[in-house]
Amino acid sequence: MLSPGLIEALGQIMTGLKCIGDGVTYLIGFILENMGISVSQQLIQMATILILLTVVWKVGSKLTSSIFLFFIMAQAMSFVGAA
Repeated sequence: MLSPGLIEALGQIMTGLKCIGDGVTYLIGFILENMGISVSQQLIQMATILILLTVVWKVGSKLTSSIFLFFIMAQAMSFVGAA
């Protein structure tokens, strides 16, 4: 059984990763907007998830991969929540 402290710590990590994901999504949107390309927020979030999946696939370290997987899950939950 997981202790309440561990669950709280994982929740805080997920919150932080979601904030990072939102920042990356905003950055991609900002770059595309300045290039004159108009795309929806959902499409940008899907692109962010695909970019992160590619990074996880290419990265060999288990620790780094697990951090990126948490990041991807946070982005996916953000995307599902927006729909």
